[in-house]
Amino acid sequence: MLGYFADTGVAGVFGMAFKLSIITNFVIGAMKAIAMPKISELFWSDKKDELKKVVHFSTLFIFAFAFPVSLLLMIFPEFILSLIDEEFIEGAGVLRIFALMQLINAGSGMVAVFLNMSGNQVFFTKIVSITTSMNIILNIIVIPIYGMEGAAFATLLSTVTWNIVGVRFIYKKYKISTFFNPLSIIKMLRKS
Repeated sequence: MLGYFADTGVAGVFGMAFKLSIITNFVIGAMKAIAMPKISELFWSDKKDELKKVVHFSTLFIFAFAFPVSLLLMIFPEFILSLIDEEFIEGAGVLRIFALMQLINAGSGMVAVFLNMSGNQVFFTKIVSITTSMNIILNIIVIPIYGMEGAAFATLLSTVTWNIVGVRFIYKKYKISTFFNPLSIIKMLRKS
């Protein structure tokens, strides 16, 4: 949509900022491959305590990787983008927004995996459909006013929305929190 409202150079800067921000997704993807069958197995064999441990560990692992990477992207976006090309520096604000989005995504844990592995894939599809529609509508409204930062903010808002709705649904229905809680580290350390 940004390409429709702006020139291809702006869309290219936006795309580069997005691609840099998804570095954290490599760890999320790796953790998904490991956790998916385990979450499914534990959920369907009704081993709730073990399931909680796997979900909490996965969230902690993902967040532990995403936090420093996202922090670097938020603090030094100009420098990081300049390593690619000086022209990309104008995407620093976009990179900050996307880094924050990825941090929140990581902090939400394995929402998509949990919903899909627990038989709630239709609910997840509905969330994603609604928030994608929300993203499109927001883009139409904010891109003409705020440009690529507006597009990034619309994406942030829709991503945060589906994560929060998913986290809340999982907790309400199964009493399992997928969201990163720093206090859980303290509890875990006390138990060991």
